Amino acid sequence: MMEAYGWVSFYGAAALFYLADVIQKKGSQENNTWTYIFYRSGYTSLITFLLALCFGDSLFALEWFLMFKMMACAFICSFGLFFYLESLKYTAFSNVGALSVVGNPLQWMVGVVFFNNEWKAWDIPIMLLLAVGSIIQIVQNRSFQGAKYVVLCSLSWTVGYSLLSDVIDQFPIHWSVFFLELALWVCSFCFVFFTNGRRIPRWAMTPKVRGKMVLLGLVIFAASYTSHYSYKVNELTVISFFQLSLYPIVYWVSLKIFKERPTGVEWITFICGTLGLAGLAFKQMGLI
Repeated sequence: MMEAYGWVSFYGAAALFYLADVIQKKGSQENNTWTYIFYRSGYTSLITFLLALCFGDSLFALEWFLMFKMMACAFICSFGLFFYLESLKYTAFSNVGALSVVGNPLQWMVGVVFFNNEWKAWDIPIMLLLAVGSIIQIVQNRSFQGAKYVVLCSLSWTVGYSLLSDVIDQFPIHWSVFFLELALWVCSFCFVFFTNGRRIPRWAMTPKVRGKMVLLGLVIFAASYTSHYSYKVNELTVISFFQLSLYPIVYWVSLKIFKERPTGVEWITFICGTLGLAGLAFKQMGLI
């Protein structure tokens, strides 16, 4: 029964995060990115706050220093969402997903340089396979902007979540989602307010858009909670294989939903990413 909960929680979280990405892609295309994040995170902060009140521990039971540290780390993660939404304006949705595996070598480098993690000779070709797609597309002028923003997005999330790793274990999952969304709102408010002559641009949202914002808040809360549970019940080796199986599925679904036709370079990025993820899975199994 626990094994069933494991794969259901992992794929459930992946489906919810994917749904959140689709909602955000369509909404962010019509607005300035920071303005969109400001209004979006206003709704999601409120929704996740109310859900945390219903399901979580008392807010007053949390330590002030821990809350401040959580907000500081989440502030860095805020730039990850900004760069992610910017990348969607310059390259295909499926290609952003294929390029996002560059986060693995970035995380590996952070672990080796800053946390003295051990590494083996096999790590080098695996990490190169995961990074080569981004390197090729950055070198190419036509795909430079999209690839650049994906790398910046992965870097922001890698640094932010690496710093968050020791805080998140001490923080109730219900409240961690709210604080991440609140940090997004504060960060976007600063950019919107001070880059628009100290005023907030109005966005006349239709009831349909407001409904999507509420849905987004619910989806993000459910996705974060399910993902947290997935990492509790699944071993790292199992998660590696789940990620390997998910990568081509998400790529294929994105091509179908958005009717995209990958270029030759984008196919190379996808194939190298798949081989790199396979290498990671074999490494976690101790086969290499």
